[in-house]
Formats: sequence, C-alpha cells, structure tokens
Amino acid sequence: MTSPPPDPSDQPAPLTTLTSDQVVAHARFSEPGIDKSSALMLLFFVTGWLEEWNGRRVVDAGFEAWQHGPTDPAAHARFAETLPKRLRLPDDQMLELQVESVVTWGLGGKPGQRKPVHSSALISAAKATRAYQEAAGTEKPAFASGPELPADRMTDAFHALAEAVAAGAADGPSQPGEEERAEADRQAEAKRLRAQLAERFDTGPGLTEV
Repeated sequence: MTSPPPDPSDQPAPLTTLTSDQVVAHARFSEPGIDKSSALMLLFFVTGWLEEWNGRRVVDAGFEAWQHGPTDPAAHARFAETLPKRLRLPDDQMLELQVESVVTWGLGGKPGQRKPVHSSALISAAKATRAYQEAAGTEKPAFASGPELPADRMTDAFHALAEAVAAGAADGPSQPGEEERAEADRQAEAKRLRAQLAERFDTGPGLTEV
C-alpha cells in the first residue's frame, strides 16, 4: 500500500535567501550616488549581521580580502549593471527590516538626517573585523584580488562583534524587535487592502451600466 503524498501545508516554509545583487541594489536605492566601495562594504555587513541574527547564512555572497576591504568579486563586477531598487519581501517582513537596519546604520543614521557617506569610514570598519584581518594576514591583499574570507571565520567574527556591541564596546546596528515587525506587518496589510480596494473599483461594473 502506497503512502499518501505529503500535505504541502505540513512542510516548513522555505527560508528566504537574498542575492548580493538585491542587497547592493537596496544600498543604491537608499543612498543615491553611493560609490562602489561603500555599497560593497554594506553588502559585507548585511551578510555578516543577518547571519548572526538568524543563525544561518541569508545572503548568497562570498568575500575576499582586497586592498580596499572585504569584497564580493561577483558583486564588484556587476555593480554598474545593478540598478537601484528597494528591497521588498512581503512574505518576510523581519528580514526586510534587518537589511534596512544594517544599511541605515552603515549610512550613518535615518534617511534625511544623515551626513554624507564617506567610503573610508565603512572601509575602515570592515577592515577592522577579525574575519578580514585574519584573511589579510595569510596573504597580502591586492587592489582587485586577495585571499578568501572563509565562511566559518565570518560567522565567528560577527558573533564576537555582536557580543562586543551588546557590551557597549563596539558600534553596530540594532536588530529590529517585535514592535517593528508588528508595525511593518500593519503597513503591509494596509497596503494590501488599499490595492484590493483599488482593483475592485477598477474592475467593478461601470456607473453607467444598467
């Protein structure tokens, strides 16, 4: 006797995975005119912090220790073709909030209230991480190449950084809490209802129809 097929509703929801292009596009959307180095440093921090907060690798990115900081070579090569685009994750509001939290922190404050971004500050912060320093210690980084930053060293480095931030010994982004999630969910639901109402109005019977 064959077993019945599994009920899809019993299966765990798939985990959201972001591409490096999505993160870079969001950085370019958040700060029009941002330079390549700053955007790629933001990609590094988003990758590290989201893994620390979620206990798994969320961003599909791989880094090398280049002269100007930890860099994803593929994202570097595609930067010119990665157009500004706001990250939208209707089914994963918390992840969207986490990306925004790291990007906002990296850009120096809230939109409309932050100072101009200087890539040197982001580069210095990224190069100060244990993951970069350990990789750079194995082989001298070049301008557009360098030793790989192993994924496990990234994990360890950001875990240590999170502990330092919690102790007040280092600076870092704040993880969104349930209050932020509830507000994001409320806004998403309000937007969904507005779209539903607009669609119903647009497709309903004409006022002149009998």
